[in-house]
Amino acid sequence: MKDKEKMKMRENEDASCTYDRTYRNRRVAFYGEFPYRYPGGHHKARPIAENSYLKGIANELSKSHPTLDFNSAMVTKYDSPDSSIPPHSDDEECIVPDSSIVTLSLGAARQVIFRRKLPGEYKRQVITVEHGQVYVMSRASQEDWDHSVPPVKRADFQGLRLSVTFRLLRKPTIAPPVSAPPTGNSSTSKTTQAPIRKVLILSDSKNMTFDCSLLSEPTVAFRKNLFYLRDLEQHSQSIAQADLVLISAGINDLRHGKADPITLHNHLAAFTGRFKSHFIFDSVSPVAMRADRFNGLNTDISKLNELMLEFSLRSRNFKLFDNLNFGLSHLARDGLHLNDSGKSSLSQCWVMCILIYLGIRKGFDTNSHDLTGDYDSLSTLRFNPYHRSHVINSIGNTLDQETDLSDDHWDGISNLLTNGKYQEPRHVDTSTTEELKVLSLNIRSLVKNISIIHEDITFYSKFDVLCFCETNCVAENLPNGITDIFIDGFHEPIHQPPARKSGKGGGLVTYINKRACDSQNIEKLKVNVDPNDYSGEFQFLKIHNCKGSNKTMIIVNFYRSPSKNPKNFIDLLDNIARGLDRHSRKQIMFFGDANIDLIKYDTDINGQNVIDILAKHSFAQLVSKPTRITDHSATLIDHVYTNNIENISSCNVLTYNISDHLPIATTIKVGNVSHSRRTNSDSYRYNITKQETRLFREANHQIFEQLIQAETWEDVLNTEGSSSKYNKFFEVYTKHYNTAYPLKSQRIRRKFERSDPKPWILPWLEEACARKNKLFHEKITKPTSENIAAYERHEKFCKKHTDAAKKRYYKKQFEKFKDSTKKQWTIINGLLNRGKKLTGTYRLRDSGGSFVSTESAVAEKFNTYFSGIAANIKSQISSRRTFDPGGFNEYLLGPSSQSIYLSPTNALEVNKTISSLKNKSTLDSKIEPIKIANNCSDKFSCTISNIVNSSFAEGIFPHALKTAKKRDPRDSDEGSEDDSTDGEDSDIDLGHDSDDGDD
Repeated sequence: MKDKEKMKMRENEDASCTYDRTYRNRRVAFYGEFPYRYPGGHHKARPIAENSYLKGIANELSKSHPTLDFNSAMVTKYDSPDSSIPPHSDDEECIVPDSSIVTLSLGAARQVIFRRKLPGEYKRQVITVEHGQVYVMSRASQEDWDHSVPPVKRADFQGLRLSVTFRLLRKPTIAPPVSAPPTGNSSTSKTTQAPIRKVLILSDSKNMTFDCSLLSEPTVAFRKNLFYLRDLEQHSQSIAQADLVLISAGINDLRHGKADPITLHNHLAAFTGRFKSHFIFDSVSPVAMRADRFNGLNTDISKLNELMLEFSLRSRNFKLFDNLNFGLSHLARDGLHLNDSGKSSLSQCWVMCILIYLGIRKGFDTNSHDLTGDYDSLSTLRFNPYHRSHVINSIGNTLDQETDLSDDHWDGISNLLTNGKYQEPRHVDTSTTEELKVLSLNIRSLVKNISIIHEDITFYSKFDVLCFCETNCVAENLPNGITDIFIDGFHEPIHQPPARKSGKGGGLVTYINKRACDSQNIEKLKVNVDPNDYSGEFQFLKIHNCKGSNKTMIIVNFYRSPSKNPKNFIDLLDNIARGLDRHSRKQIMFFGDANIDLIKYDTDINGQNVIDILAKHSFAQLVSKPTRITDHSATLIDHVYTNNIENISSCNVLTYNISDHLPIATTIKVGNVSHSRRTNSDSYRYNITKQETRLFREANHQIFEQLIQAETWEDVLNTEGSSSKYNKFFEVYTKHYNTAYPLKSQRIRRKFERSDPKPWILPWLEEACARKNKLFHEKITKPTSENIAAYERHEKFCKKHTDAAKKRYYKKQFEKFKDSTKKQWTIINGLLNRGKKLTGTYRLRDSGGSFVSTESAVAEKFNTYFSGIAANIKSQISSRRTFDPGGFNEYLLGPSSQSIYLSPTNALEVNKTISSLKNKSTLDSKIEPIKIANNCSDKFSCTISNIVNSSFAEGIFPHALKTAKKRDPRDSDEGSEDDSTDGEDSDIDLGHDSDDGDD
């Protein structure tokens, strides 16, 4: 096509358009049978003129492509190098799903970029669209792809381009008008007409598409744009004529106008006080992180809503409306505006709020937090539908007809919920032998948080069972398999991957502490559940001989994704509870995240159904406090259910910050314990003894060197007999050893010192972390702006300095062991949680034919066998009664003193041998003192060579050396650089009398 014809087509098309919307860098004209709404813009329906140039293009396109169907056209004008459109998808619900989106390019050539946006499948395709070219996209492709027209450099700009896009739009569905219920008797309502109530809606782009026809008689609504609260004066005349004014604005004042919340509050309070009209202020909704990266805007939004709440409480004509049902799913991709679903939901909420305020529709009784978001006093926010008065008020007297439970039963459940509280982790005690402590938590990715669990193992070791949901963990995809998520002191985790193929948005993992039971007493329980029912994820475990008792407990770990239908989940829960009825005599516990808010039990049908369904199977809910608290909501979506309330000691929510959910600690009584059946891990936990240690520092080495240099060793050399010589040598050496390296008792712990402290956590940092944990508790129980700000400051401070201290420590460790590859890999594997051995079930059959499978029993069998070998052989020899024919003596030669000859040693050989010694974990003493004695005095090596030669000459091995050292396997030879220690060892006699010693 010639350039003149091209220019003429562009001018004709451009002249025929009336642009109805101007963006920052482009202009848009829309024509269509129905209105078109998309994030960031909307257009009213208007027909294409019959004789227009655009109509001609549409007709020609229909003739050349008869399979394409469309009823709208959008013309976009790109008239400068900066004219562009950001990446977006034509995925609006108003576009017919099976239709095609056709774009015709007129004028200069421009690039169009297509991107595949699915995670892990990113692709990018760039095409150059010339004049007269058409490209077609299916509506379905917009779910996976987006497209954009980028700006160009001024030197590359070729001139004006017009883009004409044809779409097939659906007819919009408008909700039926809400009519007011008749009041009074029928005759009065026929003759008396309710007065017309005028409603003015002033809103920014949050919901500019609100359809005023949703409000019908006796209300008349009209809407006007209000992008800034500072512009309210422009609508004074309209406000004076209205009975009710709904204001939805403020975000632009905070975001663009740089106004502070206090100024906006004062302005709004002064302005509304001038009118007799009533006002409803729609609270400003928080924005997504991508629109508020540093969270400064959300802080101002929260402050503004708090000020508006305070104003509404003291004002007679101003009320705050806060819809807590809005979340990230209602936001558009920019994280700031609402998507179509959000706008539709907000419109319905506006209608309901207006009708209730005008008294046309009756609302329901709610607590203040339901309408205002006031969570400053969470102590009054509680779930407790089991209170007798509450049950009667809610469902009448049918309770007495449906169940034979007494008032005492319901009072017991109610009292347990009433006693539920927020508890600081430092106030949680380790479980005793007569109770089972369970920690349940939505951990939001176990792999990301496993390092935190390892560092705070002291806290988690207080519990017997850990139930984690939404782990987002697939063991097969981990670098080292399931060993990457091992926790010290717990059996191998019982892992269930997420139901989704992506491995995200689900998953369950349960840990059983070794002191709770032995591994063979853990059983996976099979429950008849449809494997194709993904309404919820469930994990069933049976623990036999729990804490050494004869009781069996069933643990159910569960999770429901917010995307799953709650009704289907409740039906599945009903089937599972029915399947567990045959185990009703056992203690059954449900732990998990149902994503059903029980704080709204009075008004939420799903909350009522889940409680009623499980109550039908004799299960009661134990958690009473909100478990997920944000800046704008407090919900109880993490549940705990039991079928035996009498065995529950407590159920508290812990103020422990590891996830956006709070963990729940449940204490269950397991009755009397037979101490003879306590496992080996029990003794490890309950019989820990304090150990004395020795300090090996430079000052101690100098003292030891001086003592050895001053020693003559004459008492040893003048003693007769190798055994006596050695005993005397040991006595003198031990005296100097104890003087230079005295035993030190275990020091008193600091106030905030952990029982298993990390070497990089210094005392001042321990105290800072303790203050941070205390502030987090205050933030949860009293979430005032001051408490929140104080916690955030301390949290950033502690994280910064903890990370820096940890980095410095490991840098120092790697520098210290730079010549030891083995030690470096030990450190690396420790950081990566590698090197953990898979735990399995041992089965050993003894001579009697019985099997033993516990670690302690197997170890005891081996110890008994090997320690009794000599006695068994001796008894077998002495019991022989076979005939001895004699005559063997003639074959035996006479004794010879020269049959074995050991050449004597000397001081040089002893010195060389000692110098070659290295520190090893198998040695029962430190090598440094021996080397110091060897190097500082020749008398030391001469004395040892004298003892050895005496032993060779006599043919007697000193009795004192016939002992073995038993070291505690829990002892570690790893100490800090400046504080090395040496634990005392116990001796095992191997059959000879010996003197106890340290070396």
